[in-house]
Amino acid sequence: MNRLLFFLFYVSLDLYVAAADRHASYTMMNEKVLKKLADMNYRMLKYHHKCDIKYQDQCFFSIFVGGHGSRMNQHAARLACQKYGAQPANIYSKQHMDMIYEYLRPWILTRNDGYTMATIRTGMLFEPKTRSAFLSDHSPAPYLKWAHTQPRADDGDTTIIIDVYPTDDKRNGMGTRLYGSPHPGVLCEINI
Repeated sequence: MNRLLFFLFYVSLDLYVAAADRHASYTMMNEKVLKKLADMNYRMLKYHHKCDIKYQDQCFFSIFVGGHGSRMNQHAARLACQKYGAQPANIYSKQHMDMIYEYLRPWILTRNDGYTMATIRTGMLFEPKTRSAFLSDHSPAPYLKWAHTQPRADDGDTTIIIDVYPTDDKRNGMGTRLYGSPHPGVLCEINI
């Protein structure tokens, strides 16, 4: 009886090791397939000019509404990004923010009120009562660079925008705005 149990133990151990090897092989194959799909997704986005900035494993691109004075609120911004399988973007670091400044500078226009700047929506959120900022998934924002006089503590200012000026000065940075307030564009992000 002991020999039979001993034999069954080794057979089951061999089967377990073989299954583990197959699982490891499957996992490696699965990772290769996922990496290949991400690469194809990146190339497709690049082809359609929808990967203007690549940061970590994300593509970032902007959508500006056409026409002088055209603008979109946060809901319209979310829908515009979703059209491409994306969502309004988060800002993850100073390096990322600097890349966005450089990317947005060519979009700077002189507004009717004389300011020369670009303003774009993000997917980030602001809680005025606690003056806390969050990513779109409601986790704490890992990086914030508020523009001069920001953030505003008005109760309705629950979304975060980015203001970009032609030069690096204290006016560049994030600001808070009403959910329904209109802005000319949105920065979108999509996983690759």
